[in-house]
Amino acid sequence: MKYAIFFAIAATLVASCASNTEDMKNVTIGTKYYGLNRKTYQLRLPGSVSLMAAPAINVRSVDWSISGTLDALRVSRMSDAELTADLRSLSSIVRPSAPQQISKTDGILRLRADSIRGWARSDGFLSIVDKNRHTKGSRTLFSARDAADAALAAIARYPTALRLDKTQSLDILAVKEVRGSMVDPTTFQQIMVVYPGTREPTKTHVVSYRVLFGRRHKGTPILGGAFAISLSPQGKVVEVSRFWRRVAPVSDLAPRVLAQDTCALPSLAVAKQAKGPIERRGCGYNEHPRYRTNDQLGLSCRIVLHSDETSIIDYVEL
Repeated sequence: MKYAIFFAIAATLVASCASNTEDMKNVTIGTKYYGLNRKTYQLRLPGSVSLMAAPAINVRSVDWSISGTLDALRVSRMSDAELTADLRSLSSIVRPSAPQQISKTDGILRLRADSIRGWARSDGFLSIVDKNRHTKGSRTLFSARDAADAALAAIARYPTALRLDKTQSLDILAVKEVRGSMVDPTTFQQIMVVYPGTREPTKTHVVSYRVLFGRRHKGTPILGGAFAISLSPQGKVVEVSRFWRRVAPVSDLAPRVLAQDTCALPSLAVAKQAKGPIERRGCGYNEHPRYRTNDQLGLSCRIVLHSDETSIIDYVEL
């Protein structure tokens, strides 16, 4: 009897929300990050396993150092033909079979395909967003691992769009869970709703998962860039962004040789100056313009210092 009453109430809530959809507003109320407390994410989907050539993908460690002989890496520009191919491929992941129109204005390629909007620049940056982000159907993603698995399976359809060479590999920076709620704009109160894939009324629901990938060159992390895929809880890709530049080793430049304590010394110097303990650090190539000379990637340490109020982030060039 109590279950019948419960589902009757739930049905009333759903019906109430359905009848006043235009009066309600779906707002983002918070995010949660996953990934930094793990070493790997186990993969299950055939496409993701095929892309990684392994049943797991590594998670970027919260603390790492670099040493030994490191190649010199240089940024290279991308042609309109390459960018157009990437826009077409990645937009097909978001909305298959949608008619695509690509034009160029102010040096930027722009894509339109139904509700999809995208752009790409010669430095390799691009973004594709489905403005119709809301999807129907049963929920298929229930965890950060599910999201990472689905994102890799989506990329596996067009792996060339990653623009990685044979010396580079993927790892996961983090998985962000975005939560939202239906809010009545007149009272600003959250509305209890039974969301797709759930059975109980709740005030919050998962709006999307955003999976952030990083890359390494021969095992050394490349800082300052990411490849991001956002998915709905139903597993649909709603956004793809590539915020890294194409890089490759430079044969005419001598490799850099780093000692074992290269990263430890500047980290200790920063901590001493700030008078605070190191929360975490990470060293590697850095593609941020501040650390590039003639488009050659520099080396730096990203140091996060602990504070009672907030974390202090500093970069030290190596």
